[in-house]
Amino acid sequence: MSARRLRFITFSGLVLIVLVLVFGMVLLRFNRMNVQYTLPDKAALNPGSGEDPIGGGQTVAVTRENVQAVIASLTRPKAYSRTIHIELYYGTGSASFTVQSAVGEDAALAAISGPGGRRFVLTAGEDRYIWYEGDKEYYTADAASADADQMMLTYEDIIALDPESITDAGTEHHNGETCIFVDYVHGELGYRTRCYISAINGLLIEAEQYSDERLVYSMKSSDLSLSAPEEGLFKLPDGTNPTAG
Repeated sequence: MSARRLRFITFSGLVLIVLVLVFGMVLLRFNRMNVQYTLPDKAALNPGSGEDPIGGGQTVAVTRENVQAVIASLTRPKAYSRTIHIELYYGTGSASFTVQSAVGEDAALAAISGPGGRRFVLTAGEDRYIWYEGDKEYYTADAASADADQMMLTYEDIIALDPESITDAGTEHHNGETCIFVDYVHGELGYRTRCYISAINGLLIEAEQYSDERLVYSMKSSDLSLSAPEEGLFKLPDGTNPTAG
């Protein structure tokens, strides 16, 4: 191969790399948005010791410094239903779970399908009712977070973070929806986490966790309906409804 041809191939390769990098930067710039949010006079976020409360009605763009206050101020639906897809990765294997979630004003039901069968968790008031598909009986436990029962991270998790653990935040178009994203490192294992929260309804719609560069957890939601679920869904295996009466 002649030296001239070799120089031409090398130059063409460099031009292609530059074009790819420029296109990537343009795409990233297109995805990121500068959406403004008006914080309430009293944000739901408790300020740290010696800090002034965040809020005061100011209009702000989302940054790592104010993302907790912005997320806390979002209005979320009181009743809705959706499907949640969970993947857990370990070693050379993985486990998949599908959660049919129904949230009402007085109760929340999660039908969790995965290894081991289909499990139902109904949370109502201070109680939680758990049974497997086909069971005629159930057992009770103290109420916990309905999101935790569905193996989900929550926006409350983000609000409770040490602000120093947040590494990036902003607003993006993600899967066709305007979202607030948050990157943080937290916990004894130091997992890197990215969450996407809908800027429209305040619900967590996607999350991923990494151990170093290895994906260990992913969550995605789909089929969101903002219609109130039918009361008949919140029945126990014996036909009783713990929210009735």
